[in-house]
Amino acid sequence: MNKTTRIRNGIIQTPNGPVEADVLIEGERISALLNRDSEAAADSEVDATGLWILPGLIDLHAHTRVPGYEYKEDYLTSSRAAAVGGYTTYVDMPNVEPPTTTVELFEEKRAMAAKDCLIDWGHFVGPVQFDQIEGLAKAGATGFKIFQVTGGYPHDPRLALDDPGRLYQTFQAVAETGLPCVIHPFVQTLFEYLYEEASAGGAPRDIHTFSAVYTRDIVWRTAVATLLELQRDTGVRLQVVGTVAPQIT
Repeated sequence: MNKTTRIRNGIIQTPNGPVEADVLIEGERISALLNRDSEAAADSEVDATGLWILPGLIDLHAHTRVPGYEYKEDYLTSSRAAAVGGYTTYVDMPNVEPPTTTVELFEEKRAMAAKDCLIDWGHFVGPVQFDQIEGLAKAGATGFKIFQVTGGYPHDPRLALDDPGRLYQTFQAVAETGLPCVIHPFVQTLFEYLYEEASAGGAPRDIHTFSAVYTRDIVWRTAVATLLELQRDTGVRLQVVGTVAPQIT
């Protein structure tokens, strides 16, 4: 039988506004909201007098840097910070070393998370290998992540898909799993042409020129327009995420 916990005297934040009530938890699930004078017994109690009671937050776009870049952050440090901020679940990304593109690599990464992560964990995998997509879904991947932009970390060429034909095939395969597909939009060849054009026109080949071209609307509008048409035809659960950074001056 699951143990019960009662959180007393807090102010519960709900979609309809604050509620003065107690929370009853059975195991890991909220089982009831109780009137303050309810005599419902619990195995343990928490006094939340003067405090807000909030649902656990979920971060669907986290970068834990595991494996390969643990010197930046690892599961223990990232999950500890998330828990302090009220997050009980996060979903991290595949641009690690090696990138998460196979069932085997996904299982290895999940084992690392199970060992060190203090909160619930999910993962978006890279769908760059068609023969792995179905298996990754069955193995428990939260969804799929695609980068149209490439060149170097964090935009790993091994995770990049920009060709409309390959994107269409990938969207078809991902749509069959029913899982979401998150994508950073970009038109790599258009960006490269515009960068060369700017350089030929006298702009220095430096971070300032790169930034100015990288943030041009045409690069993003063209990508998003294509993605929307591909989604319309394949029915994939698509989420387009922004990556435009401010120009460096």
